[in-house]
Amino acid sequence: MTKKQLDASLATINNIGVRLLKQEKIFEEYCDKMQKAVLEEKEEMLAELKVLRGELKKMNVEIAEMKSKLACVDVMQAQLNELRARVDSFQYEASST
Repeated sequence: MTKKQLDASLATINNIGVRLLKQEKIFEEYCDKMQKAVLEEKEEMLAELKVLRGELKKMNVEIAEMKSKLACVDVMQAQLNELRARVDSFQYEASST
């Protein structure tokens, strides 16, 4: 190999090294941007999850209230049925006498 060929090879190697350093810098910047984007997305998702948990707690309270109201309706329906039976009984007694 001649001196000229060696110099050309060294120049090529140096150029490759410079390109690799540029690519490394670009890759590091990309990784930093992606990491920042992922962290922002994570924070947004956690905030949304917190809101959803709050809504779920409210819904659980509403469900408990509805169950309580339904139980009251069931009791009232039973009382109404009992009153109807009494009225029917009185009407039957009144009609048979």
